[in-house]
Amino acid sequence: NNGSYSAHPLMTCGQVDQLIKQVQSRAAAQGKKLLVSVSLTGGATPPSNILQTADFVLLHGNGQGTSGIQSMINSVKSNGSYHGQPIVINEDDH
Repeated sequence: NNGSYSAHPLMTCGQVDQLIKQVQSRAAAQGKKLLVSVSLTGGATPPSNILQTADFVLLHGNGQGTSGIQSMINSVKSNGSYHGQPIVINEDDH
């Protein structure tokens, strides 16, 4: 969801799940497992298509207070596409 990264169609929130699947498939074809995810801008939570495919959830806490980060986590956990992946908070301001 960062305009500077969305020049390629696969780098948009609506299609980045396809990129995740490609990386996972390439690793699997070599008999390996590579944990794959993407991050969005501070305060944003991943949409369902990313939650369905990502091996972990990477949240950026930039500009968020404690309650904002907790709200982000609650939002992810309440999304029907979340299936228990680890949630990692990156770049919080605290």
